[in-house]
Amino acid sequence: MEDAVTEARRAYAAMLQSRSHVVAQRDALDEQLARIDSAIEALREFVDASPEPPATQDSTPAPEPAAPPRAHSAGTSSKATKGKPRARRTARPAKPVNRKARIREIMLESPDDWLTAGDMASRIQGGDPSETQRTATYEMMRRMAKQGELEIDSSSKPTKFRAQPAAIRERLLTDED
Repeated sequence: MEDAVTEARRAYAAMLQSRSHVVAQRDALDEQLARIDSAIEALREFVDASPEPPATQDSTPAPEPAAPPRAHSAGTSSKATKGKPRARRTARPAKPVNRKARIREIMLESPDDWLTAGDMASRIQGGDPSETQRTATYEMMRRMAKQGELEIDSSSKPTKFRAQPAAIRERLLTDED
């Protein structure tokens, strides 16, 4: 009888530990989803703020066939919403690459300074960045820290980053991104 009680207690403890592990994973996924949503919102703001190409006012026949379907599909029915994300996807890769290049440039200019994502976003944007722009900048800097280009100090909030000039230069020479 005592063995059964001991086994039941062990099983109970294991289930509690398993539950807490699953809850921690859920919380981490919720945080990751929030970051992804913020990055998507930043990209949406960028795409919405970018100038739309003219519809059919130019007389040049060659470039026009590519531009009007995107502009035309952006303003029409539900099929248009399927076309609009495709146009956004073609514009999206340019933004992170430019952001990363600008982060590298700023960090190489001041390798001894500790900068927050907000500081970096304001330098990149040239003004007061939105929360989504700061979040997108933070995510880019966090990835760069994982790759060894930046040193991260998360001992206090907000998290600060400092350049690893040798790693950035090496990455610039090998990746060209």
